[in-house]
Amino acid sequence: MAEKRDISGARSYSSSHSRLAPIASHARSRSNKSLSRVFSGYHIDDQSLYHKETRSRSLDSDDDDASSDGDVDITVDSNGIPPAEKDVEAGNLQKRSTSRSKEDPNIIGGGVLSDCWRADERGRSIAIYSLAPLLGPAIGPLCGSFITENASWRWSFYATSIADAFVQLFGLFFLRETYAPTLLHRKAETLRKETDNVALKTEFEHPEHTFASKLRQNLVRPFKMLATQPIIQVLTVYMSFLYGLMYLVLSTFPLLWTGRYHEELGVAGLNYISIGVGFTLGTQVASPLNDRVYRLYRRRNNGEGQPEFRIPLMNVGSCLVPIGLFIYAWTSQSHTHWIGPNIGAAIFSLGMIICYQCIQTYLVDAYTRYAASALAATTVLRSLAGFGFPLFAPYMYNALNFGWGNSLLGFVGVGLGIPAPILLWIYGRKLREKSRYAAGG
Repeated sequence: MAEKRDISGARSYSSSHSRLAPIASHARSRSNKSLSRVFSGYHIDDQSLYHKETRSRSLDSDDDDASSDGDVDITVDSNGIPPAEKDVEAGNLQKRSTSRSKEDPNIIGGGVLSDCWRADERGRSIAIYSLAPLLGPAIGPLCGSFITENASWRWSFYATSIADAFVQLFGLFFLRETYAPTLLHRKAETLRKETDNVALKTEFEHPEHTFASKLRQNLVRPFKMLATQPIIQVLTVYMSFLYGLMYLVLSTFPLLWTGRYHEELGVAGLNYISIGVGFTLGTQVASPLNDRVYRLYRRRNNGEGQPEFRIPLMNVGSCLVPIGLFIYAWTSQSHTHWIGPNIGAAIFSLGMIICYQCIQTYLVDAYTRYAASALAATTVLRSLAGFGFPLFAPYMYNALNFGWGNSLLGFVGVGLGIPAPILLWIYGRKLREKSRYAAGG
């Protein structure tokens, strides 16, 4: 009887193994395809990618033999999907879902700052305001790597949702209306009630200005401005390039630090600090200089300010962007000390935020009343670039590797970043004078 039970147990094990084998095979095939697609060209084998990770118990003795030959066992769930692949898919889903909603405050914020600060004070306020959305991609992966490593990928969603709830509650109680036509409309309504004089109207109140017509105008205006305003077109192309470049560089960090430098996930996340250092340093340097340069040129122009007075500082930033890219490219390619790529990334982010602040301040100064629409026009292509650039990153680095891949982007940065400020300095005022949206037009 014992023999029969043993044989029966062996048959049961064999039957269960035969059902699990296709799942494990599918998981390995899917994982290997994914890894070869992302990491091809970097000479990263499975052992170096999964080094120091806990290996799962093999399903049978054949898998044990394969593991001894250098293959790595992969734990799968009931659907045959490896946890690492699930984490990557979850991270991509989070990026896609959050990117759809994060641009609204960026657009409205520029209009609020235009309402609250004078032109010679606007540089500092926009510097502080623009730091947060750019600092997020640096702090987010740093926190997310430790959260995912010590808890689970779900807590990446929980943490951001909890933080967002606090921000929403803060804004609900402390944010107030700043748009001048709306404030005048409220004041006129109060005066009409107090004086019983229905003839009191503001210049913005008209029978044809219904909610539907205003909504239609505000939705269409950014696209009209993008199609008809050369200033917005030039700055949108350059800002979109910078924005896409930032996300492309960020997408190379996992490949570089976990693949080439073989760092743990949490330690690799610390390298994002270099991006944050560049952004913070750029804010501290650019914000006082931006207003100081503006006041200097305004005094030379008999006290008359011009949006073009924001351009000189942009020349500095547009030079720092390719310099940082070249340093990041060849220190990564040569596998130098880890501080080398971080220095390049810090210089790149320093130049980027200087350009970003100068562009935003120029648009707010040039399109004061329609500042939110001007920023919305730039957001259209900028968001598409932030989405599209990381998509071709694996193919580009597979063909050119880190050195020439990032150098190619640096050369494009020279071609776009150097002429743009010069052209705006020469032709900016003439273009504004011909525009019905721009200040002075």
